[in-house]
Amino acid sequence: MTREGDLICVSGLPPGMTTKLTFRAGMPGEGGLTLVKETTLPVAVPNLPRRIVFDTRVFVLPRGQTPSVTMTTVNLSAVSFRLIRLTERNVVQYLRETKLGEPIDVWRAITWPISPDARFGPGPRR
Repeated sequence: MTREGDLICVSGLPPGMTTKLTFRAGMPGEGGLTLVKETTLPVAVPNLPRRIVFDTRVFVLPRGQTPSVTMTTVNLSAVSFRLIRLTERNVVQYLRETKLGEPIDVWRAITWPISPDARFGPGPRR
């Protein structure tokens, strides 16, 4: 708990829970007033929305290395996704239309053409 000007800032409260904060008697207030008696107030912090954030700078993985994808999750206990290996021809097409590191639009990810020789998941290329 810190004071920033006329405000009290509380950090580190757990999301999705109600925490009781106790303000001690004598605490200074606005206009020179002080808190007469100890006061406990419930403070509710809502749940954070579920989300997945991928590191979009490294979605092109080098061949011959174990595939790994960096992601951060909030309020998720498990994530299921598939890793798709594209042919060089598809990568060239993608690089013509977008810049590396830019987020992929949902509509583009859903409608992206996958060539018949694309492989799903880790493993050697045929």
